[in-house]
Amino acid sequence: MAHPKINYVLIFLLVVILFFGCKKESKEYTTARWEFVNPVTEEPYAGVPVALILKKYHGVSSGSEVIWEGETNEYGIAEYKFKAYLKNKYGYLETSDLDVLGALGYDYTVISRPPVEGLNKNEINELRYEILPYHDRLTHIKNNNCQGSGDVMKFRQKYIYTGSGNWTIWTPEHALYEGCINDYSQILSRPLDHIVTEIEVTRQDGSVENYIDTSFIEGENNVDTIKVYY
Repeated sequence: MAHPKINYVLIFLLVVILFFGCKKESKEYTTARWEFVNPVTEEPYAGVPVALILKKYHGVSSGSEVIWEGETNEYGIAEYKFKAYLKNKYGYLETSDLDVLGALGYDYTVISRPPVEGLNKNEINELRYEILPYHDRLTHIKNNNCQGSGDVMKFRQKYIYTGSGNWTIWTPEHALYEGCINDYSQILSRPLDHIVTEIEVTRQDGSVENYIDTSFIEGENNVDTIKVYY
């Protein structure tokens, strides 16, 4: 008669294990909120495919599955709310398909994107992508107030979005601009940006002049021009 009792105990323990081992959802909502924007122009990117992935971290049974797919609206926004599984063995990762923005990444550069460690549960997760398209540009260097062949100019630049935040080096000594310059560079394909230029001019009479100017490169024309006038 002891065997039925043992069976009942085993069944009860199995039910308890299954109950506590099941996927328990949080009572709070977790929100994934994507935003895709050009930080130079503040224009949104509409129609970018995004997805939310459930990742299971549990030994040999680890795996992942897509639990939601969508795309950004006219404001560059996509949002999904859900109740996350509480256990640490479950995580949530976001992903996006940026191929819609260009030829496999050659027509744009991503300067900022969400962290790779995944979403924080029970919070609003702001998943902001800052993406700059490429455009054609050239540099026009012109001595507007030329005193003669003795005028010497050097310059350095700072790229607000795509640079390190520091100035480039000054124009090397062998590439200083002398005399009544009026030169155009060749056309190059580069990401959109705001470019700050610092100019130092030593005039023929020995006086020194300094200028700082900002070029707002926005890609509105077929070819944008960075003007270095002095």
